Amino acid sequence: QLSRFNVDKAFIGVGGIDADGITDFHYEEAALRRKVIKSARQVIALADFSKFSIHAVYNVCAVSEIDVLITDRKAPEEVLSKIRSLGIEVVTVGK
Repeated sequence: QLSRFNVDKAFIGVGGIDADGITDFHYEEAALRRKVIKSARQVIALADFSKFSIHAVYNVCAVSEIDVLITDRKAPEEVLSKIRSLGIEVVTVGK
């Protein structure tokens, strides 16, 4: 059904993220996110600091497939630098 929709902006949550990729713990959610990513013009990933360096069971996508990462100020700067070097916009929020 998702292939019938044109998605302007897709906001996706993540189970885990590092400079190489985004993963999830649930097969169905990972599969759904992959389909949404393919149909979206812009992909915005949401991940708080606790998701970094977590390698969940199912691969969702390479980090290079997202356009924007929104995270908090506790996210590890080393990983954020690597993600920025791929041309991905990183937005940090919070105190």
